[in-house]
Amino acid sequence: PRAMAAAEKAYKALPKAPAIQDTYGWALFKAGKTDEAVQVLAEAVKGMPDSGEVQYHYAAALAKAGRKDEARAAAERAVAGALPASLKAEAARLLQDLK
Repeated sequence: PRAMAAAEKAYKALPKAPAIQDTYGWALFKAGKTDEAVQVLAEAVKGMPDSGEVQYHYAAALAKAGRKDEARAAAERAVAGALPASLKAEAARLLQDLK
């Protein structure tokens, strides 16, 4: 809850900052607010299209929202991007689940 509050506060202060959009969107996703998360993470992806981590977060939210084709495309971009090994494994699992 404290992380969510901090992310929301940062987002309200700087709603156009892609890194903050990603953090807030992921916090929304983790809090079960999938539709809101998808909207915020879509903006983050526009601002940071080459970020594997942002693509993974977006893919996960899209998958949970039932938007499988879009989720698969984002997961493919995530796996192709630069990610820490543990996150790359999570993205690869998500991609496999979406196939």
